Amino acid sequence: MYKVIKVPPYFSERLWGGRKLADFGFQLPTDDLYGEAWVISALDNGMSYIANGPEAGVSLKTFFANHPEYFGTTDKEFPLLSKLSQQMIIYPFKFILMMNIF
Repeated sequence: MYKVIKVPPYFSERLWGGRKLADFGFQLPTDDLYGEAWVISALDNGMSYIANGPEAGVSLKTFFANHPEYFGTTDKEFPLLSKLSQQMIIYPFKFILMMNIF
């Protein structure tokens, strides 16, 4: 039997970020500028947490360690980081003109 595990994304604020991640269906938590959406992560600085079922609130890292049979792998650590990145390109010359350096 298969089990669907819902994992909300971790949003990473970045100076070069924006609001475009909402165009992909993400509900951004605040009006801040987000550069990355870590969709699936077991990294300590951007951990995913289970959102449904009896495991709700458990980190993906812990769930993976306790239930490797759901993932079909024998790896010791969760082997995947899936993220979307939105970057704002700033052209240096245009920035210099805007700052009235010349």
